[in-house]
Amino acid sequence: MKKTITWVLLAAMLLSAVALAIPVGAETLYIQEVQADLFTTPPTIDGYISIQEWGRSNFTVRSGDAARISSSEPLNNAFFYWRPGYGTDQTTMSYEVWLRWDANYFYVGVKVEDPDGHSLKGGKGNTWNGDAMQIFVDYLGANSLVGGNTYVPQMGPTPWRYKDQVPDFLVGYPQIVGGFIEMFENKTKTGMTEYNNPAKGAAKVAVAPNGLNYSSDTTSKITTYEVAIPWNYIFYNETGVVTLDTQASVTDAAWGGINRELGVSMAVFNGEPGTSGYTNYLAWGSGICGSQYDEAKQTCGGSNRVILTDNTVTPEPGYTTYNPANLERFQRDYSGMDTGVYYDYLGGDIQRTNPLSSKDQLTTLTYDNDSDRDHWGADNYQGLTTDSGDPEHGMVLDYTDPSITQTYIDTALDADTQYKYPLSYTMEFDIRFQGTYAGNEEAGTDKYDPAVFNWFGGSTGFEYECGYYFNDGQFKIQGTDSAGKPIATANFKMELDTWYNWRFVFDNGSCTARLYINDQPIFGEDVWNRYFYYSSDEHQSDGTLMLWRMFNTKFQMDNVRIYNAEGPKPNPDAPQVDPDNPNKPGLSDTASGSEDLDTSNVYKDDNGYFRLPVYVTNFYKRATALSFDVTMNPDVATLDSISGLTEGTYTVEDKGDGKYLITITDFAQVRSMNVGDVFFEIVIKPASDDVQAADLGLTLKSNYKYTVATGDAMIYVALAAVVMAIGCAVVYKKRKSFVR
Repeated sequence: MKKTITWVLLAAMLLSAVALAIPVGAETLYIQEVQADLFTTPPTIDGYISIQEWGRSNFTVRSGDAARISSSEPLNNAFFYWRPGYGTDQTTMSYEVWLRWDANYFYVGVKVEDPDGHSLKGGKGNTWNGDAMQIFVDYLGANSLVGGNTYVPQMGPTPWRYKDQVPDFLVGYPQIVGGFIEMFENKTKTGMTEYNNPAKGAAKVAVAPNGLNYSSDTTSKITTYEVAIPWNYIFYNETGVVTLDTQASVTDAAWGGINRELGVSMAVFNGEPGTSGYTNYLAWGSGICGSQYDEAKQTCGGSNRVILTDNTVTPEPGYTTYNPANLERFQRDYSGMDTGVYYDYLGGDIQRTNPLSSKDQLTTLTYDNDSDRDHWGADNYQGLTTDSGDPEHGMVLDYTDPSITQTYIDTALDADTQYKYPLSYTMEFDIRFQGTYAGNEEAGTDKYDPAVFNWFGGSTGFEYECGYYFNDGQFKIQGTDSAGKPIATANFKMELDTWYNWRFVFDNGSCTARLYINDQPIFGEDVWNRYFYYSSDEHQSDGTLMLWRMFNTKFQMDNVRIYNAEGPKPNPDAPQVDPDNPNKPGLSDTASGSEDLDTSNVYKDDNGYFRLPVYVTNFYKRATALSFDVTMNPDVATLDSISGLTEGTYTVEDKGDGKYLITITDFAQVRSMNVGDVFFEIVIKPASDDVQAADLGLTLKSNYKYTVATGDAMIYVALAAVVMAIGCAVVYKKRKSFVR
């Protein structure tokens, strides 16, 4: 123990004498200095911050104490900005900040007054476009003073000595597929959460947005950001970066640990509900937001100084915690893709009203008619319809003409040729490669290697590509968060003049994508256990992007199908019978399911009653029967009422001994809602004011059924598809034989 103390003191003295030596003539200007205390025990990253867990906050940033565009100099080195043309001018904004550290992480906790609710429609590099937090951390210190720099606003837009090397952390709760928590390092385009599998280690992040009824804070119109940043992300430009090690001493961590100085700026953004960008922001320190430098350069005071101290903070035993899994409602179950139920998007069923039980029932583009080519646009660069010479395939879409050096198979060619599909989809086709080109200098394709790939995902639409690259003989996934290197590769020998079946599955519900060749997965589940998604307004509203691109490659294409990405398995043991004709074969089967629901998000309202929210799922939206079993301790509480459901659309049965059955009798309301919305709330009356949530003994289970069309019903589905196809002036044929 004495030896450890000696090393700590020695490190502190050395750092005081060397690391923080500010060169003569360097000016601090408007820098604020804050001490970050040392956690003796890591906090629980759950989106809830209390004094018992984190200690007292370091400071509060208030718009009333901050500079504005009209200011002539920095005021408390903080800046409040309202974006022109966005919403009604909001005169106040504030947030409370905690800064801590230990051997493995730099901790940031922020509580934001958020009276207008949460709104963040984008993610990744667009995370700042709404309710979000952004942090820059300079390991050289405030304004890089340890490097000898003095920040002068008129000299440049950022206070960083090496501005391209200072990590840029974006933290938010994107409202995509029900909502999920994201941390993104914007300089290297690196996702930092566990489902990104980041090489530098996963950050610990919880964002609890106002409106989720998650904790006492979120119900009080507060959004909380609780973040643990691995030191590897902050010191990624120094050699010998300290790796994550729970046994590391604080003198080894953070390249010096105690008394180390960091330069920190942060900005908290606010987005009004209904907007697709930020409305206003409040910055502590400058160098993050270009609008401050562009419109109010004289208010730029540089970054602030954060010093890592040996003052300790120990979370008190029994402090309040929450289950952070309740913050994220998007599906992480990646099983069951493309099994059981199919919806014919190519045939026009993008509203998912006619479930099919077999792929053979899907509409297929076979190119036996030249008009089939019109689906992708009739321009010559979109290929020709020719006889493949293969009796199994007949006519095919052909890209072997030498003048076709690149092409797109695109659902959004132009304003007149736009096919809108749901954001979750499968695109399946047969493809035969017949060689490659050297490229066309006149067409500008000579700089591209021969390849066929799909562009997908991302807030701009083209953030990822997945396909085959002939020069490498590999399937690859490449994207903006791969920092110039493929996210994943798989060696594959693509034989010439051989038919292959490709199936690309993009599921915006689980934020995953998959590629199968001849029904075999090309990449393992560890690759897909990350998030790919569409998040721009255009994609969210109509899903216009589905793009395969070819460069310098000759191939033929056939048997194109487009359908849903995921479907539950039907229940063959539950056929529906026509009550007017019991001997007639069933028009449909009924799939059913049940689920034990999470009850940890129960909360107490202003009247002292407990409320348990129930969220909309895909199964509820498609249900033909839906009920909920509720149980509670009858000695401490009773079911009082149901909030949020229209009268006459449900029944409640008291089954005794604390058991209740809620049955939905009208499904119009749930079908009009979005997945992740609060369907209704169960209102519970406690026996006394002393009853706590843990005393209720709550359990909640949903039970549902939905129809799966089979048998004779397929005749009507097929007729509907034919009528729709004729109405679109496009003739489709079906072929059931494929080369696998």
